[in-house]
Amino acid sequence: ADKDNYATYYKLAMDGGLLADDGCILADNSLCALVYDKDDIRRQRLHEFNMMVADDDRVEQVVLTVREGITIIRKKLYQRD
Repeated sequence: ADKDNYATYYKLAMDGGLLADDGCILADNSLCALVYDKDDIRRQRLHEFNMMVADDDRVEQVVLTVREGITIIRKKLYQRD
């Protein structure tokens, strides 16, 4: 998995119209930020990605704690005003 570019791929899917309204994004190894050394850039990139998804009001997500983690992301069915 190209963890350094998860945020870029997420933006392409969400803002570039690649994700269908009923589609899902699966991000593998999303908990690896917890196991990398503090000076490993992948740690920072995964943390940034996880925070981006958590702060995105357009989606809901769940993290499966299987091995290094799998995040399932989907668009909300409706938006609150």
